[in-house]
Amino acid sequence: MLQSIGTNHHENQKTEKKSFDDRLSHLEEDVRNLDKSFKDGDKKPEAQPIPPPPSPVVVPPNLEVPEDKPIEKPSATEKQLNTNNRCTWRNSSPVNTTFEIRQLYETLPFDDIKGGAWTQGFDIRYETSQWTSNNKLKIILMPHSHCDPGWIHTFEEYFTQATKHIIDTVLTMLDTNSKYKFVWAEMSFLSLWWDQASSDQRTLLKKLLNNKQLEIVTGGWVMNDEANTHYFAMLDQLIEGHQFIENNLGNISLQSGWANDPFGYSPTMAYLLHGIG
Repeated sequence: MLQSIGTNHHENQKTEKKSFDDRLSHLEEDVRNLDKSFKDGDKKPEAQPIPPPPSPVVVPPNLEVPEDKPIEKPSATEKQLNTNNRCTWRNSSPVNTTFEIRQLYETLPFDDIKGGAWTQGFDIRYETSQWTSNNKLKIILMPHSHCDPGWIHTFEEYFTQATKHIIDTVLTMLDTNSKYKFVWAEMSFLSLWWDQASSDQRTLLKKLLNNKQLEIVTGGWVMNDEANTHYFAMLDQLIEGHQFIENNLGNISLQSGWANDPFGYSPTMAYLLHGIG
């Protein structure tokens, strides 16, 4: 009886040991597979060559002005053939309005006409005979630098690559000759310069502002667009720029507006500038 119990106990131990060894082997295999997967994930994929860009499609300009044709109502057959790929707005019946924008758009020529003496088309000319030694033509050249806070590069890239050097150079040159003048419009860039400027540079900037060599014009955070900008945004950027001036440069009276790069000029901006003095 004792021998039978001992034999069974020995067999049970062997079975448990084998089961434990099997589990340990499986665990080691799992660890090796996991380690291999991590190593495979760390491998950098082979760089694929960038395919060349497709050849541009050249569309010849249509120089003919389209005729003013009334929009015809679509027939029942056309309505049935209408699918999601077709512009339903263009084929819809015209409404009873004074101007039909679809018809108006078809009549616009979009011609790129030469502007004559000026590319922009300004009809401004003068005869050389009208100017004499007693009646001289007065030309005003205003040294300035228009700096876009946002266009092709980021705001910080523009500052580090160009604008910071412009401001540094301007201050140095103005300090060498009291007859030199310069105007600055974008407070966003001036604020970033101010944050990185030394105490000597800040003192020099204030000195040039006080002796009227350097003039701040408009004083907005940016030179805002005037074509489609809401007056809320216009006021907001003006407030932002003027607060920077008041908090850092002191009580500076702005005398002039400066807008040489907006897409057109709006009476709204002129009204706001008049209202702020």
